Amino acid sequence: MTKETTIIAQITPPGIGAVSVIRISGKLAFDILYKLINYKKELKHKQVFYTTIKDNDNVIDDVIILPFFSPNSYTGEDVIEISTHGNPLIVKKIIELAIKHGAKPAENGEFTQRAFLNGKLNLLEAEAIADIINSSNEIALNWARKQKSTFYTNKINELKEKIINAISLVELELDFSEEDLEFINRNQLTTLLKNVINTIDSYIKSFEYGIIIKNGYNIAIIGKPNVGKSSLLNAILKDDRAIVTNIPGTTRDIIKEQINLKGYLVNFIDTAGIRETDDLIEDIGVKKSFDILHKSDVVIYLNDISTGIDTSLLNKIKTYNNNVILVGNKCDLYNSDKNLYDITISAKNNINIDILLDIIYNNINNKNTYTENDLVITNIRHKLLLEEAKNYLLSSINTIELGFTGELISVDIRNAIDKLSEIIGVITTDDILNNIFSRFCIGK
Repeated sequence: MTKETTIIAQITPPGIGAVSVIRISGKLAFDILYKLINYKKELKHKQVFYTTIKDNDNVIDDVIILPFFSPNSYTGEDVIEISTHGNPLIVKKIIELAIKHGAKPAENGEFTQRAFLNGKLNLLEAEAIADIINSSNEIALNWARKQKSTFYTNKINELKEKIINAISLVELELDFSEEDLEFINRNQLTTLLKNVINTIDSYIKSFEYGIIIKNGYNIAIIGKPNVGKSSLLNAILKDDRAIVTNIPGTTRDIIKEQINLKGYLVNFIDTAGIRETDDLIEDIGVKKSFDILHKSDVVIYLNDISTGIDTSLLNKIKTYNNNVILVGNKCDLYNSDKNLYDITISAKNNINIDILLDIIYNNINNKNTYTENDLVITNIRHKLLLEEAKNYLLSSINTIELGFTGELISVDIRNAIDKLSEIIGVITTDDILNNIFSRFCIGK
């Protein structure tokens, strides 16, 4: 990607609709526009006007033009936004005509990448835009908006400032090495670095909740054949998604469905019934059931209350995942000691399904110990950089305790600062940027 080119893309979703919007960004934006339209008046920043786009004498469409002059635009460059009728043929013709006059098709995320490179937003804010677009639940959307604000950036900068203030005193000592002066007590420095590490640890730990916010809470429905696992999934979804029969072993593969539970995204995974079988395909499904236990945040162990609880199977499940909700099914047909279960239900007749969902919600929400004043990490890139920063700070503490000079202490602390800077994008490389923005959609 080069900033010298002028790029174009449709920024609204493709397909037929009332209106489609095309964006042109770059130094040739206005030159290209004048070749598309017959408009003699002087263009003004953010002043909308109505005109016609033609290819020679052939009218392509009547459009609305919204001009932005550099640097006061999304990308920081000259930008034109063209609103057309929402016909893909019209959009295609306008983009092809603009390309003929010097524009180039935008790559994934290239508008936002230019906004970052032109200082319109930092890397945290740029990544937050992608999260805002892709958020599939309200809680994820709220945290993405928070990352888009200055809050997240300020939290990282606060950490950097604490370390920078300390390292400045250490490096000042180097200028007076002959006088053997100590501008910051080594015990004080160690305490400061440990406090920063504690804060970093809290941010790293928040990723456990952050990944639930972003990707959803994974719940495996596990049990023997014919206990009602597929019926339970259908009852939760309020739809006949899974095949239900009285024939054991009907479910042979993983069925994964999502619901929005009071703002949280929850992924329910219906698994094959666990039993010994000579059927090769069913046996593969049973093995997948155990594999999915490792990847689940919680397990619903569903049991037919008429048969009693198979404690050996329950204990085996707990060796894979100890976060188990024990559910007894078919309470409409049989009596059972309710104390044996966390809850008894009838999947077929929709009895106590809402109560089960409340238990699941509480299970998720118990992980939310965070307030609006806390930082929650939802991006694996940020978590890995925080871990690297922490390791450098631990190394610097070790250097201090070994009695090494300020110059050696400074190296690790500087590296920690660099890792924190990478989160915001103060320090970065083209490879990192291309990897991040390639995950955006075209037009953003």
